[in-house]
Amino acid sequence: MAIELLEDTAVSLKYLPPRRVTSATCSFFKPSDGSNAVSSGAATVASWTATISTVTSQTILVVSSAANLNPGDVVWLESADSKGSPITISEVNGTTITLVEPPPGTIETEDTIYPLEVSFSLSADDTKDRGRNFSAIWALTFADGGPVEKFRQCCHVVRCQFRDAMSPADAKRYITANFPSW
Repeated sequence: MAIELLEDTAVSLKYLPPRRVTSATCSFFKPSDGSNAVSSGAATVASWTATISTVTSQTILVVSSAANLNPGDVVWLESADSKGSPITISEVNGTTITLVEPPPGTIETEDTIYPLEVSFSLSADDTKDRGRNFSAIWALTFADGGPVEKFRQCCHVVRCQFRDAMSPADAKRYITANFPSW
């Protein structure tokens, strides 16, 4: 699905890779010129970590620091034997976090949470031309090794942005409020 960028506005592009990244670059291309990037350079990969100190259940954890964790964030949970998976945070209360659903495997103390999202800043000059099908090409180096992998993210530069029509969370909230016996 394409993301919408507001015309003539500096913006931070965000990308959620399939697994933990150690370094990344991004190149932003106009749809009519796939050979010359409008903007390119190193992308930002956050470097914080949080260690799990207590496991209350497979969805409720106490971490060493929840300073970088927010509800809705998708982060990388990695076990001591370097196996990992993305997890989505539902709630943060002090250093206690609640997950939307349990991850595959079993969460244990001393497992580590890493940031997953990477970002790249575009200037207002980069988004000055309105149009469809701009491309952000992300070149990612993953923590588990292997060659650099490239991913394409489609972007539309628009005059104004609109809210999504309905998300799964909106539908659930509507049905729960209007049809409580379901």
